[in-house]
Amino acid sequence: MIVLARTSRAVAILSVLAAGLIGAAYAADLATEQRLTHLDSRLTRLEGVLGNKVLLDMLQRIESLQRELQAVQDASDRTAHELEGIKARQRELYLDVDRRLRALETAKAASLANGQTPPPAPPLAPLSKAPTPLAAQPAETVPPEPASPAAGDADRVAYERAFNLLKEGHYRESIAALNQFLTHYPQSIYAGNAQYWLAEANYVSGDYPRAAKEFSQVAEQYPDSSKVPDSKLKLGFTHYELEQWNEARVVLTDLTKQYPNTAVAQLAENRLQRMDREGH
Repeated sequence: MIVLARTSRAVAILSVLAAGLIGAAYAADLATEQRLTHLDSRLTRLEGVLGNKVLLDMLQRIESLQRELQAVQDASDRTAHELEGIKARQRELYLDVDRRLRALETAKAASLANGQTPPPAPPLAPLSKAPTPLAAQPAETVPPEPASPAAGDADRVAYERAFNLLKEGHYRESIAALNQFLTHYPQSIYAGNAQYWLAEANYVSGDYPRAAKEFSQVAEQYPDSSKVPDSKLKLGFTHYELEQWNEARVVLTDLTKQYPNTAVAQLAENRLQRMDREGH
């Protein structure tokens, strides 16, 4: 009996201990689960924060790219506007040169008819900016066109038509008209001038290889033409555009020696100095 009682108490004590251990283990598991839940919640919040930061960085980069694109577009618009202004100034220069020449021719014809000395040419209209490719030399250095023959002459009419196309900026049409003029009227008093303007039309059209050939033809075919100095100047400019630095330097240097103390010589010297600065 005594042994049985002791055994029962031992079993009871073991049961109590086992229950305590089970309770402690359950409590530990519950605490662990709570900590894991808390960590998972923190991790979720952290992922959300990081995700928002990445998204914010992406939005900032997109906005930066949009600003850069807008700046490029603005610059492109300004360039297009300036180009239109340049074209307008070219047309203004041609119109002014033509007005001056026509006034000079009219006055000269009237003076010769009356046996008087022709009056000086009217001044050129001022330009807001320096002319570009088509008028690379100052307007006052452009030699006057030959005096017009009697009204109705076929070569004069054909030449004026081609020249007007060039003044109006219809370069492709003017090239065709000038070529046709030179084919039909190779001995015309306008032939040397037509050859020069044909070269100019190719130059402003960006066909520099053709322009170089046409500028060379002025001196070769019309050595007595007043356009020879200008054609040599533009030939040097054309070699420059073609990045033919040696050829450009030779032509421009020879020009300064052939026509010293002239406007074309000064323009040639300016371009040579520019080439020196650019390392050509």
